[in-house]
Amino acid sequence: CCLLLLLFGAMMSLGTFFFLFSVACTSAQLMDKPLIGSSTTCGEDGRWHHLKYNVTFGLPGGFHPYVFDMDHIADLESVKCDIDGTQLQMKFHNEVIAASWEVKLAVDNSYLTGGKQWGCTNAKNLTGVVVRRVVSPAQDGQYLNIRTAFSKYDEFTEDADIQYASGGTCSQPGAQLQGDKFVCIGFNTDCVHNATQPLPLYQNSLITITCIDCYLGYSADVFFNLQIKGFTLEKLESGYRNMSMKGALVLELVAAKQWSAGLDKVLNLLQDAQIIFFKIGPIPFRLSIDIPIHITADITVQAQAQADIGAESEWYIGDHYVSYTPETHWVHVKPDPKMIWSTKIRNASAQFSAQVDFAIAPEIAMHADNLFTYRVTMTPTLTGTAFGSTISKQVCAALYYELAIVAETELDITIPLVNIHDDWVWTKNLYDSGQVEIAQKCTNFTL
Repeated sequence: CCLLLLLFGAMMSLGTFFFLFSVACTSAQLMDKPLIGSSTTCGEDGRWHHLKYNVTFGLPGGFHPYVFDMDHIADLESVKCDIDGTQLQMKFHNEVIAASWEVKLAVDNSYLTGGKQWGCTNAKNLTGVVVRRVVSPAQDGQYLNIRTAFSKYDEFTEDADIQYASGGTCSQPGAQLQGDKFVCIGFNTDCVHNATQPLPLYQNSLITITCIDCYLGYSADVFFNLQIKGFTLEKLESGYRNMSMKGALVLELVAAKQWSAGLDKVLNLLQDAQIIFFKIGPIPFRLSIDIPIHITADITVQAQAQADIGAESEWYIGDHYVSYTPETHWVHVKPDPKMIWSTKIRNASAQFSAQVDFAIAPEIAMHADNLFTYRVTMTPTLTGTAFGSTISKQVCAALYYELAIVAETELDITIPLVNIHDDWVWTKNLYDSGQVEIAQKCTNFTL
């Protein structure tokens, strides 16, 4: 870098040359020494967060990468990225600064990194951290147009042992942990109270279906372990520990006459919600989650009537996570859910009679930028009937539930070619409860 500037200095004024020499030569981060460290921090969720790492960066052939963290370039005004990883444009305060960075990034084995705030997409076309190899820079006034290529961690990481985990309560809630805000995964709830609001599902002139008490709130500790040896993935492990869930599926049905209705909706609860972010030197690591919710229902009401019908539940799901090594391939630790359900029926008219088949299926997709995606779909399905009697002056409901859990994992990091066919994408049925009866419940009709 500095040798290039000495040659470049012969073509410019002495004052400008010394300015460029100072900026370019003091900002380069040659990753030629191991980075070893650990930290324990009390996060915003009132949980301890632990990070431990021992990383040696390098390149095959004994070379070392120059890594430049865009998050810490003071004179950088903005960044624009393409969608295929081949180009990146940096805007600086003035032409002189842009010229200094053109010289700096022309050095062989240069890499650019940064956080999600730059709006750059990765190879999966998801907005995430920036990890790109510099191919060639070209100045255009105060802009620097840079040809780049997507880079994987194992491209410039010779050896790594990184361990991250949350767990245990701490007494300083509210402390920042480099962007970590993992408190709960909630659908229509803040994980403290019940349903945040009723959810209108279907309406016409004859029937109205409202999810008056529908929510799912998950809480868990998340962890992530990564090992690389000799530029090759040695072990990858991530998922959830001590996961629990509380929820309810209670529908309000109001029918003007006998009617059947079906619905099929997908609601995007969370999109790209960051749960872990940390850096080792200038290298960013980030985990995020997406949660689309698939709601399906088939409902038949036999007469003009109304009622609220459904169930509440509490689950202890426990641990479920995925682990990969070249020897064992994919291994899923299966959950063993323990569930408590209770039937809910209220505000019913004596003529109420209905058949209900209702499911809310959240898909929790954990993305580790440039590493993997771990997608878990949990489908609790309620099936049941409800009927009223003018003789008993009651409306009764008989419900059944079934819970299925399916996991799919997709790698986004290089593995030995011999394993690619079997290991690149892997799907596993983790749990299926079968149909289980919930205790029948009756209520005096009120309407």
